[in-house]
Amino acid sequence: ESTIFRLNDLLDIPLDNYQNEISAICFSAQKELELETRMRSIEEEWTEQILSFELYKDYGPVLLEKRYVEHLLEHLEDGEETLAQMLTTRYIEPMREEVASWSEKLKTIGEILELWLEVQDMWLGAENIFNNP
Repeated sequence: ESTIFRLNDLLDIPLDNYQNEISAICFSAQKELELETRMRSIEEEWTEQILSFELYKDYGPVLLEKRYVEHLLEHLEDGEETLAQMLTTRYIEPMREEVASWSEKLKTIGEILELWLEVQDMWLGAENIFNNP
């Protein structure tokens, strides 16, 4: 009825009757915030990754830096594990789809990078065989 909410109005409400419910809601909200913060951190980290290439003979920068990518793959596994753990908690419901989507993205990125390194190694071997005078 009133557009003004005063402290006195708050004191008139028997909030102590709802203490357990309010505490549970606050606890859940805190856990959801922690998960969202972790999710945003992972999202920011992986959207900002830069792949580095090495020069190879006269071809220019055509090779992924293998050591860097191997380190990236290890770090990627850590991110996947974190997301998998997040998906097991009951507080993830408001962002379950987004976390599952990022989990799938990281898995796909890992598979692509591993395949890329494998093809790169095979190409280097073949290139050495066929271009050796």
